[in-house]
Amino acid sequence: MRISCPVCSTSIEVSDAHIGKKGRCTNCRSKFIVPERSDAEFEILERGEIPAEDAQAKPSSILQFPARKKPTRATARFQLSRRDVSNRANPVIIVSGFLIMVALVALFTWQEDHSAKKPAPGTVEKPTASQKANPQPPTGTEPAEPVFLLEPLTDPFPPSGTADVAVENTAPIKEKTFKLSEDKQTRALAYLKSPQESKRKGAYMALRKLGNKARPIYLQLLAKAKDHHLGKLGDIAFNLSVDENALTDFKETYDDRHEIMIAAKAKVQTDWKTKEPQGYRQRHAEMDNEFAEASRLYSQTISRAEQARRHDFSSLESLMDILMEINRETAWCHDKEPAERPGLVATVRKAGGAGGFVKIMNCLEHTEQRILERAAAAKHNAGCNWASSAHLSFATLLNDRRVAINLTPLQLDEDLSRGCRDHSIDMAANGYFSHTGRTSGTRTFTMRAKRAGFTGSPSGECIFVGNPAAAAAHRTWWYSDGHRLIMYASGPDTLGLGTSGKHWTLNTAR
Repeated sequence: MRISCPVCSTSIEVSDAHIGKKGRCTNCRSKFIVPERSDAEFEILERGEIPAEDAQAKPSSILQFPARKKPTRATARFQLSRRDVSNRANPVIIVSGFLIMVALVALFTWQEDHSAKKPAPGTVEKPTASQKANPQPPTGTEPAEPVFLLEPLTDPFPPSGTADVAVENTAPIKEKTFKLSEDKQTRALAYLKSPQESKRKGAYMALRKLGNKARPIYLQLLAKAKDHHLGKLGDIAFNLSVDENALTDFKETYDDRHEIMIAAKAKVQTDWKTKEPQGYRQRHAEMDNEFAEASRLYSQTISRAEQARRHDFSSLESLMDILMEINRETAWCHDKEPAERPGLVATVRKAGGAGGFVKIMNCLEHTEQRILERAAAAKHNAGCNWASSAHLSFATLLNDRRVAINLTPLQLDEDLSRGCRDHSIDMAANGYFSHTGRTSGTRTFTMRAKRAGFTGSPSGECIFVGNPAAAAAHRTWWYSDGHRLIMYASGPDTLGLGTSGKHWTLNTAR
């Protein structure tokens, strides 16, 4: 685009990159802001003086650089085209533009200094050493073609009370904070809250494309979307904890069994002959009734736990998937790897308002843990090839009854059982019935276990004679308070069994 200096009417060629910037005509030294159109009104910042030779027509000017050593005649020209200015991604253009600005500022400073040093009319300036080495053209030489100087766009009206300075303000403009309109944020958040996967993924892609500058806003939107989906998760979990379904059926049975189990366990672990010598038989009958009810409710709890686990949790899992998506996007904003998928119960706990669901799931987890422990003990005992069928029957009977009152099932140990077997054989062979062995190395059950190679800690011993059946031995020990306390103690997890004919020896250990 060509414009004319508003003071001396010199024709000057400018590009779109110059629009809105300050410039100075080197012909008349007038300073003004480049307008958007050639016919638009100019904003003149400084009005210069029209040189006398401007009475004649001036040739058109283009954006150029005068040489430093020959200020009165331009020796090099440089023209910026629209194509070069618009190609901002080209690093060559960026560097070139920076060098152009530096050169123009230097030229402007030099010309100001040069004008200030001009001798008064009628005086003769002595040539300097550099002028002698580089003589200038004679006075009649044609003057240099006018050029157009670009300057940083600064406030032409400084605040009152400030001193006028000769140096222009060239401080870099601070980068503006990224902003996203409220309307766009609202629409983006609606997509992030959507249950439709396509909408959510579309929002993820669109917000990522905005780049690093949009990450703070993206994080705010993700936090709001996370709270929304957590609220949904809490609502569904709350409804599951109060509606009639497999989960609430399980919890009702679990609570009923829990009360009975505590009472039955307390009676089983009480020495009634010592506590109530006159009424211990009645207490044994009460113990049997409560233990039977605890066993029935335990079986019912196991059945309903399996039904609860088969309940449809798809609505909760779909929300868990969405929350995991949000976690991944949040990690991307922080340039981190996403964390592992959290557990359902832990996530629902964060949602709030779903304490009932959390309790149900904790009870379900506890019940399943007991089921797994019982299954592990049964698998271990079944794999003990050294054990007789009577030993396996007794271990199964004892463990089924222990888990009914929430006690740890016992696993058979070969070394501990070897010590029990040796004592049963010794009693049967030598015709005695006692916990005390005949030799110095077999006096106690602890000695006998250690002698057999057991490295654990034996905690108690039961002996019985009269019947080789496992049920007979258990029934006798069940109604003998001291023996029952050994079999149904809370601490042990290991069992030793040894038989010889009608003689039985049992050891528990940790």
